[in-house]
Amino acid sequence: MPDLEIAAETSLFTGISEVDFESNPSSLLCGTQRLIFRVDDSVISYEKKCRNATPEDRTTFCEVKEGKAYGALVPIGTLLEKYAFFEMNAEYGRNVTDATFESTRVTTKDGKSHSVVSYAGGGPFELWFIHRVIEGVASSVYWEKTSTQEKCPRW
Repeated sequence: MPDLEIAAETSLFTGISEVDFESNPSSLLCGTQRLIFRVDDSVISYEKKCRNATPEDRTTFCEVKEGKAYGALVPIGTLLEKYAFFEMNAEYGRNVTDATFESTRVTTKDGKSHSVVSYAGGGPFELWFIHRVIEGVASSVYWEKTSTQEKCPRW
């Protein structure tokens, strides 16, 4: 028996309109990445990169990618609901230095938003899992356009 496949606009499957995720390795000059998934299936990535023209070069720039990930918000939105993202604390952390901040802001179709910032993996396992799924979905984005700009917009 063949599998049933349903094709429809992403907005029919989720109440989420945008997921904005930023990973910031606080002690590194480069490496900050921000991913924004929207209900229209558009995705934008901002990544702070080092120019590395010479070994002493500390000049950075922002690589901007724009693309599409059809239905990407469906699995992300499902996890957000399943793992009660909107009930999570605004901040989690650990008493360490030189770790990564992972910040997630989710906006619903009715305009409500909730933000959670986790430092050094201090949040619950469910938050860690949501972050890994977001990064995994980003790996399947069809990037259509790449450009550079002087600075990346912050979360």
